[in-house]
Amino acid sequence: MATSNREHTQNACRLCQRLLGASEEVVAESEHAVALAEERPRMPGHCIVVTRRHVASITELTREERRDAILLVRRMQRALTVAHRPDGMNAWVNHGALAGQVEPHVKFELVPRYEHRPYEFVPYGEVPLADAGERAAAARRVAAALDAPIWEAGTRLPYSFPLNDQCWFCDYVGGRLPWTPLFGSESSHAFLNVRQRSRGSTLVIPERHVPMLGQLTGEEVVDVFELANRTVEALTRSLGADAMHVFWVTGVVSHQSEPHAHVQVTPRFADEAYSFGPSEEIARLTDEQLRAMADTMRAGAPA
Repeated sequence: MATSNREHTQNACRLCQRLLGASEEVVAESEHAVALAEERPRMPGHCIVVTRRHVASITELTREERRDAILLVRRMQRALTVAHRPDGMNAWVNHGALAGQVEPHVKFELVPRYEHRPYEFVPYGEVPLADAGERAAAARRVAAALDAPIWEAGTRLPYSFPLNDQCWFCDYVGGRLPWTPLFGSESSHAFLNVRQRSRGSTLVIPERHVPMLGQLTGEEVVDVFELANRTVEALTRSLGADAMHVFWVTGVVSHQSEPHAHVQVTPRFADEAYSFGPSEEIARLTDEQLRAMADTMRAGAPA
């Protein structure tokens, strides 16, 4: 019998193969996703959450699959906080080779950060491969912390958060400062970043002020990521983005600049530059430029 293109792709997908044969490297499982120790860990504790279904983008997942995957991501960030006591954390899900996606399969990455351990981002293939025993031990360490309470009264989180006297995001939502909102939901807001890493760079925030996404309720986290997914679709349809970064950082060591949890959605274009430097070095757009871009994005947003 002839093999379909989808079957061929799944057979060749490294992540699909890991789901079939990496049982000792599994940290946790849910109905639609699996958390594993990363094969090429950038930092101690580096884990991934992979969808069971082979699709390339979060926009191709069903709403229930996205919900299930992001709840597992939330659970993993909490477990990593207990197991490794990091000073910060970088997390992302990329779509498209231009954004660094290696396999056309949805993969969330969670990379703990440590103040006294240098972090230099290098291409995936240049990160040393951990052996099977190392990956199994790493998985067991995080798995042992899956159900440990980290929000007990008097317990201090290991992260150092920005100590800004003013929360710009709360001031935006409260109407005390001008902003350029795009979309809203029951408990989240998406708005254009005044400092555009790339055309259409958008921030998605929970309305409730917490410094870390893991401190939100499960329903609040799901709401944030449904709005992020809507933003990805709008950027793809309205601006013709070739690839997409969806990422969030926790802690000053990870360059969190506001003490309010947020997700950044930044598109990539093959023929346009992308600003990798610190946000404060990126030029601010005028209100008129932001409003014009917002109108274009809203017109391309899914209903």
